[in-house]
Amino acid sequence: MPESLILYLAGKTSGNSRLEAALRDWCDRLQPGRFRLEVVDVEKWSSKSQPPPVLAVPALALGATGRMFVGDFSNIATVMTALGCLLAAS
Repeated sequence: MPESLILYLAGKTSGNSRLEAALRDWCDRLQPGRFRLEVVDVEKWSSKSQPPPVLAVPALALGATGRMFVGDFSNIATVMTALGCLLAAS
C-alpha cells in the first residue's frame, strides 16, 4: 500500500502547479508505487470547526509519521530526505 504524502497549498497559482507537478514527477519517476500524493488547498478547507493542520504553506506531510516539511521546495530530493523518504546518500 502506498504511503500518503499530503501537499498543503493556498490557491491555484502557477508556482503551486509547478510544485505539484515536480512532486508527482519525483514520485512517479524515482519512487513508482511507493507514494500517493494528495493535494489540499487550505483556501477551500471545508471543516469550519477545525483549522487546517498547517501554519504555513506550502507544506508537505508524510501521513504515516506526521513529519512535515515547510519551506524551500527547490530541491525535491532534499525535501524527501528531510522527511525520511530518501536516504541522504541517494
